[in-house]
Amino acid sequence: MTSAREAIPAEIRAALLRRGLELRDSDGGDDALALSRWPPAAQDRFYEAMQRYSFRLVLRDVIRLGQRGSFGAVELSRHASIEAVEEHLEALVAIGVVRRRGPHVELLAQAESLGPTLEWFVAEVLRRELGFCVGRGVPLRGAETGGDLDVVALAEGVLLLVEVKSGPPKHQGVAQVAAFLDRVAAVAPQGAIFFEDTELRMADKVVVLFEEVLAARHLARRCERLQRELYTVGPGIYIANAHPEVTRNLATCVGHLLRGRGLQP
Repeated sequence: MTSAREAIPAEIRAALLRRGLELRDSDGGDDALALSRWPPAAQDRFYEAMQRYSFRLVLRDVIRLGQRGSFGAVELSRHASIEAVEEHLEALVAIGVVRRRGPHVELLAQAESLGPTLEWFVAEVLRRELGFCVGRGVPLRGAETGGDLDVVALAEGVLLLVEVKSGPPKHQGVAQVAAFLDRVAAVAPQGAIFFEDTELRMADKVVVLFEEVLAARHLARRCERLQRELYTVGPGIYIANAHPEVTRNLATCVGHLLRGRGLQP
């Protein structure tokens, strides 16, 4: 795995080019904890750790607190017990993300937020578990997509766009949902997932935002529950959270998408 930009496969580039979209030049850079420079075994250990929601919450705080310098383990216990924090820190030390100096923890990597690392994880789930060809941080020319595409995946002739949100639903608003729908319209994938890394209910905030944007655009659609906190927003568009697990939820959305494209005898 090379840098995030260089890793964009030719198949993804070609699928976007067929839609009249071109990748722009970018210096890229390994903003996802420099994951591309890790040995495969370390990437595998990190991938397994990222499967746990509590680990991702602790890592988010590690990155946030690490921007100011060293910090104590107790400062990571907002969303997890101190026992779980110590377990997650032990894994991060073993992989080389942080180091311990007595009671102090220091972040060794250069990262401003969990976002790019979470995008890496979602892309790896699609690649490792579901067999997709994937690209992340895809930089497109033109302003119609509003910036880089978080994750683009291709399998069975289906182009899938995944927008990855690392913050809780309270951080989302009409602008974020509208931008996602604009990107879906610009890219014209066969499927799209608005993924929020939270175990909170989607119905309380995110679904309401989607229906508000749909109504403002005079689109005769409503969000329909697929199962648990997974929703469909018209054909091929999904809302998903992280409960009970990311892999299961992404697989459910993909399965629903592919079954809908299959033959109906």
